[in-house]
Amino acid sequence: MAKVECVLDAKAHLGESAVWDAQEGALFWTDIDAGRVHRFDPATGEDTHIEVGEKAGCVALRRKGGAVLGAASGVYTLDLVTGEKTLVSPVEADLPYNRFNDGATDRQGRFWMGTYSMVKPQRPDAAFYRLDPDHTVSKWRG
Repeated sequence: MAKVECVLDAKAHLGESAVWDAQEGALFWTDIDAGRVHRFDPATGEDTHIEVGEKAGCVALRRKGGAVLGAASGVYTLDLVTGEKTLVSPVEADLPYNRFNDGATDRQGRFWMGTYSMVKPQRPDAAFYRLDPDHTVSKWRG
């Protein structure tokens, strides 16, 4: 039987979108409600974060360095050293009660992200989006 051990008591508001970086030996993840992208180094136990200034739904690492971020107001590139975010595309600007919830990359290097309605009862207007390597964002289903 496997032993489960807490390695980081992050006290996250809503942790999501865990991505392992094998080169750095670090785990990147978002705390959606706190608006943070975290980097956890299990070798040292150090957890650092970048404040992104809005709900941070999902993150993926870029081959060129840095990350892409699905945030409340759209899709961004994120410099993991400076914390600077650059808008790639606004998404669902007409739906201020929606936010990105989670995302993952596929084998072609595309970042798939889903939105989530924060209105109760939940409205059926969330969708899936795809960010292509050329920074084209397209709505897949909704």
